[in-house]
Amino acid sequence: MSKCPRRNFYSSSPLKHILLISNDQLGDTLIRIPFYAALRKAFPPSAYHIAVAMHPTIAKLLSKLPYFDEVIPTEQLNGTHAIFWLFSKGRIICNILRWSFLHKIDILINPIRRRSLGLDYLLYLSQPSVSIAYTSDAMKDLFPATQSYQKKRFDNRYTFLIEDKNGASLIESMQNILCLATKKQVQLSPVSFDDISILFTAPKSALPHTYCVFVPGAGSQFRQWPPERFAKVAKQLLQLKNDIVIILVGTKAEWSLGEEIRNKADARILNWCGKTSLSELGSILRNSRLVLTNETGTATYSAIVGAPTLCLVGGGDFNAFFPTNFYKNTKSIYHFNNCFYCMWKCCKINTHSSVAPCILCITEKEVYDNLTLMI
Repeated sequence: MSKCPRRNFYSSSPLKHILLISNDQLGDTLIRIPFYAALRKAFPPSAYHIAVAMHPTIAKLLSKLPYFDEVIPTEQLNGTHAIFWLFSKGRIICNILRWSFLHKIDILINPIRRRSLGLDYLLYLSQPSVSIAYTSDAMKDLFPATQSYQKKRFDNRYTFLIEDKNGASLIESMQNILCLATKKQVQLSPVSFDDISILFTAPKSALPHTYCVFVPGAGSQFRQWPPERFAKVAKQLLQLKNDIVIILVGTKAEWSLGEEIRNKADARILNWCGKTSLSELGSILRNSRLVLTNETGTATYSAIVGAPTLCLVGGGDFNAFFPTNFYKNTKSIYHFNNCFYCMWKCCKINTHSSVAPCILCITEKEVYDNLTLMI
């Protein structure tokens, strides 16, 4: 590390620079929107230049937000610490490191706290006067070093480290970071749809007059409610409401999952998995009569745009995203167990092709009963 190049040259901008590391998954990034809004209010553009590092796909969606002066598309920084990720044939290939060579970072905020060579080199390179991170003990296995060595070489580079607590809401974590950055007691509040409506575009396909949205995927099979249960609830709901159509949304990889539900339900269901962009998805969710979803990024998206949202919650990330009182338009179904907060390292299933028991114990009846009360 000591032989790596340090500060090279900086721009002559009189503004102070704030860098946010936010290149995480969709749900993790979206839940920070109230934090971005509050940070911009606390650090006006007349004196501060706020840059945010985001995953390229999510950057396309959120780059229009008025809370940033610059968005740096950067691949996720976790999962590897190989030196070739940083440099190739003497050339920097990481956008965020390239940016840091040109700007002096005054405040570095790293709410995801991924332990990687890239981020630790960024700290070494920039040496910000204030650096804030949310600790993550789960990432210690990325380095074959002892905990004491990591404490000396990595954690000590941060000015403030917020303790990782089981069951702590990410909103609460953002609140703590905001207070440290501003040195004030600032309260986060949801942003209005008018503030973020610039992000959304109408879908290419015409929307039904009245519809509900089902989100059957969850990234991994062991986190998702079984498709046959979605199909059963969909069939019951369509029998109850003759004027409603159900739209299934998700990724391209989940298209076959949508087809399975559509074929089993044999009813008024549109499979739009993989057929919408993130900006189109926001419009679809916003105008939906109701959203039934696994605990995934789309659930957070639905909550933010103000759609009535029913979320099926397991124990892995319990309380980090859902259940939440921050967004009043959401309701969660779960059965609390003493094995919750496992970070989806479930001790009760053998493979990731099985469904976690905390998901399986949610019944069709309680989902259907809650839907009929909300619709």
